[in-house]
Amino acid sequence: MPIVWHVIQLYAVQGFRRFLLATGYRGELIERFVAAREWPAGVRVECVDTGLETQTGGRIKLLQERLAGEQLFCATYADGLADIDLKALLAFHGAHGALASMTVVRPQLQFRSMSARPSA
Repeated sequence: MPIVWHVIQLYAVQGFRRFLLATGYRGELIERFVAAREWPAGVRVECVDTGLETQTGGRIKLLQERLAGEQLFCATYADGLADIDLKALLAFHGAHGALASMTVVRPQLQFRSMSARPSA
């Protein structure tokens, strides 16, 4: 399964129900994938073509009308997986009164590069 499927599943098990996928390159393949899947009960996944060259901020701006009325939303590149307690993240965000909060995950590599090995 594509990584976007896994990301949606991670959000869905934590109570998220509405997903807007801002697509660009190969967006038609993503739309076909989304349409062909059975999503968990109550989960809605919608693809929105935001253009080939649009940067992240521009994609979110193009979703503004669809996000109207939402108090909070999460944005992800959906290019990696991390075990994040999203409710705790949103509680942290709310407690700090910030406009935005960001999570960063340092990947743990399975193998170290040759240059990182100590020499004898």
